[in-house]
Amino acid sequence: MQLFVVAIRDEALGCYTRLAAVGAIGGVIRAFGDMVTGADAEMSKHPSDYKLFHVGYMDDVIGKLTPLEAPERVARGRDYVKG
Repeated sequence: MQLFVVAIRDEALGCYTRLAAVGAIGGVIRAFGDMVTGADAEMSKHPSDYKLFHVGYMDDVIGKLTPLEAPERVARGRDYVKG
């Protein structure tokens, strides 16, 4: 099965973190929103610092990773901040 590979970019650190292979982008977008808005979530302290990117694909049968030419932003932490 081909999975989406996503990563969270921390703008304050200037790097990508939390690499994950997921079956659907929608589910990881929802989880990212929870991570930047949850009262007990570390990322909720500075949600504007974080962006979620689709960075490639992974074939989970053969273990092959295929990167995108350039990461594609799929969510921004600041879009979940109210006010």
